[in-house]
Amino acid sequence: MKGVGIVEGRELYALLTAGGDAPAEIRHRTGALKKALIPLKGRPLFTYLLDATLALPDIKRILVSCGESQEGFPPPPPNVEYFDRMHDIVEAIEHACKLLQEQVGDAFLDGELLIASIDVPLMTSQQLGEMIEQSRALKADVVWPLVEKKVVESKFPGSKRTYVKTRQGTYTGGNIFLVKPRPLLTRLGLLRRIFKHRKNPLALASIFGLGLIAKLLSGGISIPQLEKNMSARLGLQMRALPFAHPEIAVDLDKLSDLEEMEEFLSRPPFAYR
Repeated sequence: MKGVGIVEGRELYALLTAGGDAPAEIRHRTGALKKALIPLKGRPLFTYLLDATLALPDIKRILVSCGESQEGFPPPPPNVEYFDRMHDIVEAIEHACKLLQEQVGDAFLDGELLIASIDVPLMTSQQLGEMIEQSRALKADVVWPLVEKKVVESKFPGSKRTYVKTRQGTYTGGNIFLVKPRPLLTRLGLLRRIFKHRKNPLALASIFGLGLIAKLLSGGISIPQLEKNMSARLGLQMRALPFAHPEIAVDLDKLSDLEEMEEFLSRPPFAYR
C-alpha cells in the first residue's frame, strides 16, 4: 500500500462500532438479530471491515464495540479486543479511548484513531489505506470523507443515500473517520449533546447556529465554509475529504442493500471473499 506507513510519533489504532439490531426485514430472512452478525456471502457482516483494518500495515490494535453484548460474536483474532454494554457511539468512543489509554498511555493519546461503522463491508484494505493517507495529509483533528452523488450512483446505481448539496457538488458522508484522540477527548461532552439531539433540528441549530442549518438546507454552503463553521463550533480542526471510493458510504440499512452487496461481492475480484 504505497504511501501508507507509520507517521513518525503517531501510532494507528481503530474502533469499529458493531452494535445495533438487524433491520426487521433482514432479521426475518436471515435469522440474525444483530446487524454485525448478518450473514453476507457466508460470513458475519462485521468481519469484512475487521479484516480490511487488520490488513493495514501500521495498525497497532483494534477495539470492537459489540453493543449491548458479545453474544454470537466469534472469538476475536490476535490484536483485536471486544467490549460491550455500550448504548451509543459517543459512549463507545469514550470507553475505547479509556481502554487504549490504560494499555498504551501517551502513545495512544498522541496517535491516530480510526473510527468506523462495520456496516460498510465493501471497503477494501487498499481503499482504507488510501483514506488514511489522504486524511493524514490534511493534518486535522478530525477528517470525515465525503463521496459525491454521481460517484456513488456510477458504481451503485440502486443505492439510496442521504445527500447534502454544497457549492462544490452533492455529497453523502462516509462511515469512517480519522481522528486525533487527545483533542477529541476534550470535546466528548459536546459530542454527546450533538448525538442526543441529532434528530432535533432546533436543538442542533442552537449548537451550530441557524445560519449553518439554513445554508445546509438551501444548498448554499461551500465545503470550506462548512469546515470553518464546524471547527469553530466544536473547538476542533475539522476537514472534509472528498473521496473517490463510494464503498466508504454504501452501508447496510435494508434488505435491498444486503442483496446489492451480495451481488457486488459475487463479481471478480471479490468472488473469493
